[in-house]
Amino acid sequence: MPTLAVIGAHALDAELMGGSIALKYSKKGWKTYIIHMTRGERSKLTTNTEEYGKQLENEMELSALKLNSKCIWMGYKAGMVPEGKEGALDICKILRQIKADVVITHWKGSYHPRHIQTYENVLEGVKLSGQEEVKTESEPYKVRTLLFGENMEDEEGFISSIYVDISEEYDQWFEALNCYELFKEKVNYYPYNDFYVSNSILNGITTNTNKAKALMLPKILANNLLLNEFELCYTNCYRY
Repeated sequence: MPTLAVIGAHALDAELMGGSIALKYSKKGWKTYIIHMTRGERSKLTTNTEEYGKQLENEMELSALKLNSKCIWMGYKAGMVPEGKEGALDICKILRQIKADVVITHWKGSYHPRHIQTYENVLEGVKLSGQEEVKTESEPYKVRTLLFGENMEDEEGFISSIYVDISEEYDQWFEALNCYELFKEKVNYYPYNDFYVSNSILNGITTNTNKAKALMLPKILANNLLLNEFELCYTNCYRY
């Protein structure tokens, strides 16, 4: 069975972008991973960052459990996502280790610099993972499909390429999101709950389903061969 990896800059990002899809395909026997570059421990300004970081570690584990997924924190502190070869190579190592077939991550149209850095690291890491000349502890493994998940902080230039029906997964997905204090309580000014409730309904209306999640394919890879290959994996997708 294939392996899906959802990679976010901070705890909660990956769950918002692709948690519902990870849950959906875990039910089909896929191996699914929720991967966090950082814990995002600076998101609650009134709390000691290390103390809140430990809280986030517990929350990310509980959330992944509800998504039938494994959780990986890459060990970086908030604000410390590496740029250039270091970050890309770390992503490459993880992708090879778990043998990722499908990767979902941030779109570059974000006002958050760590989201953009993660986007760049993942794009380069996906390329490196299949290259024989790049040496790591694990053997090269080629990612079949790269996708960008919709995130309310990454909306500039985001164009929905495909939709996944998450009607059956919606309630359990929100249970997973509510493992985070950050999502269920107003610890900052982001209206997470309001956006993702409304967004799921709107995508559902667009696709004539109850609830749906939008994804974007990279333009450089959006050819018929890739789409056909992707649809063999995602049988409940809608293309427009």
